[in-house]
Amino acid sequence: KQQVLQRPSGKIIFNDDSMFMDTDFRWLAWYDLQTALRESLTGDVSIQLDTKLIDFEEDEEAGIVRLHFENGDIVHTRLLIGADGYRSVIREKTVDDGAPIYTGTMTWRGVMVRSYFDEIVQMEPFCSMKDGVNLAIVGEGKNFWVMDCGGGNIAWTGTALYDEENPSLEDDNTSASTRALKTFQNWPQIVETLIQATDTTAIVESGVYDRDPVSSWGVSKGFKRSTLLGDAAHPMRPLLGLGSTMAFQDSKCLAKNLSGVDLTNTEDVATALRLYEEERIAVTAPYQKEARKMGEDSHSDDRADQLKAVLEASLAKKKETV
Repeated sequence: KQQVLQRPSGKIIFNDDSMFMDTDFRWLAWYDLQTALRESLTGDVSIQLDTKLIDFEEDEEAGIVRLHFENGDIVHTRLLIGADGYRSVIREKTVDDGAPIYTGTMTWRGVMVRSYFDEIVQMEPFCSMKDGVNLAIVGEGKNFWVMDCGGGNIAWTGTALYDEENPSLEDDNTSASTRALKTFQNWPQIVETLIQATDTTAIVESGVYDRDPVSSWGVSKGFKRSTLLGDAAHPMRPLLGLGSTMAFQDSKCLAKNLSGVDLTNTEDVATALRLYEEERIAVTAPYQKEARKMGEDSHSDDRADQLKAVLEASLAKKKETV
């Protein structure tokens, strides 16, 4: 219901209705989304965990893709959809464009139950989260967000420019919690309170990566039964909040193009995958570029002022339509 914007000094520069108030917008935690997807599967779909794909090859004569797993298993399939993230094993062969690009940005994320949050946070503007207050603290090239992510939980995310791509490897004597506290040292008290109150083992520390757009996810390199989807295909910086949205759209487009296709006919499958790639790359490539620019802008010196202007303009536009 309410959006608060602060500077690292603690000065509040925006405190008004959220642009999402009285809309259908909801924050959704990853595990809730994954659970919903898993529970929607029909009985003839199986999920196999604790297996790692290490290689694959297409057998055009047999009309299959042969998958090789780390445990020695070999599985044959008619179609291979690489939805294995920005470090995709499948992309290594179908695109072969090297490692993902580290953007020089690190994130720390944590989740806690709302009732506990209300117990430990007794400071303005957060006397309680019952009224749905979202907080953004922005400045010094850093961002710290606190939001209600549904299900009775509160999520926080800190983002900062960070030279070390793998800080846990560089310094295994300190925890992610310690590095987050050091990064946001002398920021408003709520930042330290939330980081310290979150189970150290539950804090996720990860670098932010993206890739340059490409013209094909496999078809142009001669693959006829393999393609990519989601972050494996078009990883982008998270500022647009479109990662899962793009993956859902990919899935719908892929299903549309494969509908009615005889999976034993290699050329028909290849045509369907080519059409899918052409349609989706035309959509996702511009978003990849836009997300990169927004990611860079999010750490600019005047980012708080930029965000304040966006919030004010969005709220004003919303009030005009009421």
